[in-house]
Amino acid sequence: MNKSKRRRQWKQDQHTLLKGVNLGSTQAEPTEAMARQLFSMLEQAKRDGRIDAPVKFLQSKINASLTSLGDLALACKKGCSHCCYVWVSATAPEVLFISKVVKRMGKATIERVRDAHERTKEFDFDTRYLHPQACPLLEDDLCQIYDSRPNACRFAASGSAEICARAYHNLSDEAIPIPTTHLKGSSIYSLAMAAALRKADLAYHAYEFSAALIRAIDTKNAESAWLSGESVFSGVMREPADIFTEPRAQQIYEHAFR
Repeated sequence: MNKSKRRRQWKQDQHTLLKGVNLGSTQAEPTEAMARQLFSMLEQAKRDGRIDAPVKFLQSKINASLTSLGDLALACKKGCSHCCYVWVSATAPEVLFISKVVKRMGKATIERVRDAHERTKEFDFDTRYLHPQACPLLEDDLCQIYDSRPNACRFAASGSAEICARAYHNLSDEAIPIPTTHLKGSSIYSLAMAAALRKADLAYHAYEFSAALIRAIDTKNAESAWLSGESVFSGVMREPADIFTEPRAQQIYEHAFR
């Protein structure tokens, strides 16, 4: 694709994503547009040594998508934190961005993250739910990094707080009534970010949040090091499934960057 076509594609993608990805759409084009926009920003981030722009862009588009849904019948409200006691997945860009937020919050907050990681580091993706442990960034049932929270947390939603309480704390094994729009949105934005990271030759895996956060905090110049290609999160526990084993993910990637 020549420069003129790339410029037209960029403007078209911006228009497509003006209000975020339409979570009611069945078309692949918005996901592909999101992947291309993120990839371009990641390439600039590699040159700048700063991850802020693509992460803020991701956050803004997720917020736009959720806002466009209007008022849904959700049980979630301020002070409801049942889902903050389980495994949380986050990509490296999100973790690196949040690590800077946490560092500014001070030593006490960092130590809470470290302590939480020590209590849960032996539990993998399949067993973590058996050991409920509050997110270290939860205080008085309120998220202390709400505006910077990971993608997974932004799409966490339920139609019943009672079911969440039983499932997350009492391990009742009940299915959480998550709206299909939120399940779809989480999948779309996760796929777009993974595709963009893969195209940028950066690790696209989703890591256990506390473990990755401590690694980022403890690694000198973690942000610039990761953007330059260093394996900052090597050995950090991550989701076992590779998103690109899914045919749809492969198709989105190939169509977005053909």
